[in-house]
Amino acid sequence: MNETQGIHGPTPPATRAWSHRILIAALAGILFLTLYPFGFSLHTKLAPGASPFFLGRADKGGGLLDVVLNIFLFIPFGFALAAKLRGKGKSWPVALFSTWIAGAFLSYGIEFLQIYIPARDSGWEDVFTNSTGAAIGFLAFEFCGNATSRLLSAWEQRVESWLTLRRAAVILFAYFAACTLYSIPLQNQTHLGNWSPDCFLVFGNDATGRHAWRGTLARAEIWDRDVGRDLAEQFTRGKEAGPDADGALAKFDFSSVPPNQDSARLFVPLSPEITSTPQPNGSEAPSEVVSSVASAQPVASLIGELQRTNQFSIRVVFRPADINSSDGRIVSISEPSGLSDLYLRQENASLVFWFRNKISVERPALAWTISNLLAPDQTRDLLFSYDGSDLHLYVDGRKHEDRYLGPGAAFAEKFRRVKQGELNGYKDIYYAVVFLPIGWLVGMAAGMVPWRRLPLLIPFGLSLLLGPLILECVLSRISGRSFSVANFTLSAGMVLAGIFWINSDGVPARSEAPGSYLRP
Repeated sequence: MNETQGIHGPTPPATRAWSHRILIAALAGILFLTLYPFGFSLHTKLAPGASPFFLGRADKGGGLLDVVLNIFLFIPFGFALAAKLRGKGKSWPVALFSTWIAGAFLSYGIEFLQIYIPARDSGWEDVFTNSTGAAIGFLAFEFCGNATSRLLSAWEQRVESWLTLRRAAVILFAYFAACTLYSIPLQNQTHLGNWSPDCFLVFGNDATGRHAWRGTLARAEIWDRDVGRDLAEQFTRGKEAGPDADGALAKFDFSSVPPNQDSARLFVPLSPEITSTPQPNGSEAPSEVVSSVASAQPVASLIGELQRTNQFSIRVVFRPADINSSDGRIVSISEPSGLSDLYLRQENASLVFWFRNKISVERPALAWTISNLLAPDQTRDLLFSYDGSDLHLYVDGRKHEDRYLGPGAAFAEKFRRVKQGELNGYKDIYYAVVFLPIGWLVGMAAGMVPWRRLPLLIPFGLSLLLGPLILECVLSRISGRSFSVANFTLSAGMVLAGIFWINSDGVPARSEAPGSYLRP
């Protein structure tokens, strides 16, 4: 069989007009879905005598669904690589073997890196399924690749022949306006407006009295704002800031009996006596259980202040008695009925933090679990800070992690059950949905204009900065958080990525004559 023949006979020359684009999209999807959250750690512990080059287990036990998804993930990669190899005149056996080997090596590299990502699980099974997907992608190209490429190229030519600068500008404006207007109600779901003013502030339990915590509280502080990274790290190192830099709503010192409240902006009176938690057999709580301390009345003023700013910071200094407490509430803002606005609870060696907004209340499982943070009789100084959109955690003077809510989480919730470990990824996906199409449109417009008329592209070029700037200002205004340079950079980067992607198979060229169109 000669090099231009396919499995079922001669194969017409492959159209490469979309091969780069499909390959880039396939690689971007593979790397994002397999390496997210990109939290690499070189302190990964391997089994004694084990080498990372031998990966992990042979069978990760993911089930049939994981096998199918791993195969489908690599089919576009195999399809695009087959298009490039066959376009260069490689015979189908050589192209098939090269595609399969490339898929296996790419998958092996990913599995090797996953060893050093604590949230990931590495194993040989994925190498087999991913390389199989690449081989299936090659077969898909052999059977329908050329027809697919011709169809995509014809569609692209029709769009570019219809598109003018004026139409592109109208579409660009309408699309961005629609995305911005749609983002407003999504961002509003991060508000604290659904908090109940009838909740009590309780330490060492919740208002139901059924979730006693075993340990010792030393200190607690509450602010109606995001205190910022510098102050948060300073506080959790045990250093006090000046009154101008502090400004806490309430401070509690549990070193005395009864606990004292330091001078603060908002006085939250505690019950004059410490209330012991009744046990199921009617006896008093054992000595190692912290008797619950609750506010004397519902803390409506405190809740009102937090709702007004749509922000909070809460610091707790505590020491667990053991790591066998399955549901002990360290602090909670809750009603006797069991409804909670906020809680921090111990779950063995882990902590779980949850607060109420329109996103979390529809998915009660959307709580932040901080795994393996606690040890018996080890004091921890924690500060959770919420800026109206994003939640930050500081532990013993260092920033620990972030969780991004915002429109990305609210958008994802419309399609699936959101998971707290994926919140940061939802933000990236949402910004890609908004700004990649803008980049595509700007990139297509760039191919419509002769070089000597490039000044006409200035309005489109401004979208690189103006669109991300407008959306970031709108979202920060609604949430109450400060302007995020990181979000602005991500948005502008998505526009650039869209421009690069749409032109990765060559920039269409037009001559000065109206209606004339030249493809490279």
